[in-house]
Amino acid sequence: MVNLTSNQTNEFEIRPYKSNDEKIILETFNDVFKTQRTMDHWKWKYLSNPYGQTWISAIWHQDKVVAQYAGYPLLFYFKEKQNLICHAGDVFSVPKYRKIGHGETALMSRLFRFYERFYFENQISLAFGFNVDSAQRLGILCWNYNLITPIYQRTLDEFQVSQYRKIRTWFSRLKGYNVIKTTQANEWADQVFEQVKDDYGWLLIREQKYLKWRYEQHPDFKHDFFVVYYWGKPVGWIVGRLENNRWLLGDALFEPKYAYIALQLALNKLFNEYPQIQQIDSWCSEVPLWWNELLDKLGFIKQRQFQNLDMVAKFYLSKISPEELAQNFYFTWGDSDLY
Repeated sequence: MVNLTSNQTNEFEIRPYKSNDEKIILETFNDVFKTQRTMDHWKWKYLSNPYGQTWISAIWHQDKVVAQYAGYPLLFYFKEKQNLICHAGDVFSVPKYRKIGHGETALMSRLFRFYERFYFENQISLAFGFNVDSAQRLGILCWNYNLITPIYQRTLDEFQVSQYRKIRTWFSRLKGYNVIKTTQANEWADQVFEQVKDDYGWLLIREQKYLKWRYEQHPDFKHDFFVVYYWGKPVGWIVGRLENNRWLLGDALFEPKYAYIALQLALNKLFNEYPQIQQIDSWCSEVPLWWNELLDKLGFIKQRQFQNLDMVAKFYLSKISPEELAQNFYFTWGDSDLY
């Protein structure tokens, strides 16, 4: 526990999350952002993650939360090892408290230094998040970034969607391919990840328990997986959700030698399951190169993300350079809490 001692901040307390804090935290979050996030969402995001840790700190003024910094743990596969990392989540401060202190004495600066010491130092490899460029200029995350990587979105337009609906799948079935639609992540997720984990560079560990939490158990949206099998062996999958006449592609993982045919078949199954779809939207990293070249070949149009989002990261235990991470980190829209 840290007590602020300047004459402006001596009534404030910084401390980590305690059970039952969430009611006041959520009420304050909804008031600051003028939204209606539910308690189910909050508990899913911060109390139910599959890696069992709650990384939240807040500044309290009497019985009120005036600022919060929150993230959640993930497992990251790089250099043939599993590493614990953090995705930066909800960061906020109540407007009338934002002018207390200045620079390093500001409440948010003090809160982030506490957060780093309590959760990050000597514990995790890196922390990452996604922000608009304006937020970075204002230092919203309070990070001294080691890495800033621009995000490019991918779009499949109505013409391309119509082409995938016309694909004749009987020949592919004769050749051993089959596509299953499901809302549940099962053993196929672990099998695919083990097969492809060294083909994508460095990536979040997309194991069964992670996919269950991230997509299957999401309290706000229904997600569908389209899993492609080759002679009974799972060789890739996509996952996303329907939003009016668009399908939002959150994540994908494919064994490279099957990916060209398998992704086409998954899209054919998707578009025929949902005839109303006119467009597919997604975004992902520019690595690995083979995956981006495949998306280009299949008609996905690439352009800068419309909000000018960047991926930002800061290193703690990692013995890697920012350049290495940028050149090797495969991430998707679903890797962010913006999806």
